[in-house]
Amino acid sequence: MLLDGAWRSAANLMVDSLRRQGVLPLTEPYSAAGHLLTGATTTTAQVLAVTGANAITDWVLVELRSATTPAQVLEAGAALVQRDGDVVAVDGTSPLGFCLAAGSYHVAVRHRNHLGVMTAQPIGPERYGHGVGPERSHHGHLGRQRSARAPTAAPCCGRAMWWAMHR
Repeated sequence: MLLDGAWRSAANLMVDSLRRQGVLPLTEPYSAAGHLLTGATTTTAQVLAVTGANAITDWVLVELRSATTPAQVLEAGAALVQRDGDVVAVDGTSPLGFCLAAGSYHVAVRHRNHLGVMTAQPIGPERYGHGVGPERSHHGHLGRQRSARAPTAAPCCGRAMWWAMHR
């Protein structure tokens, strides 16, 4: 998942200025805004000490929504976005897990300074996995596009906002 304001095409990575300046909080910002989250909501100083492509850029909110009523959020979890676009759990490496039964859901991703995105159609676990993270294929991945087919919305280099792969 690429955040446009943080993206630097010359480096083929996002910047991690908030982390480097020490202003990226250890606790996600979404519950304070009224979102109900499941799972862990804090990370550690060790996770934020990682540098390079796997350094943390910012927090995002990932939601599984009803297949029939997309406005209905069934489960939401805080996640971290790495500089290379991978979306990971608060430990900085693991896939983001969900507790809902396997099924088809709309998947939405929200960020405090960007417009949220959501799949146009419900997707099943074969596309999002029951944990979503960097080890999944591009069909179950909330990070970079890993297929050779670049969507029309790709900013460069075969990478795209996650929603562009699933419209």
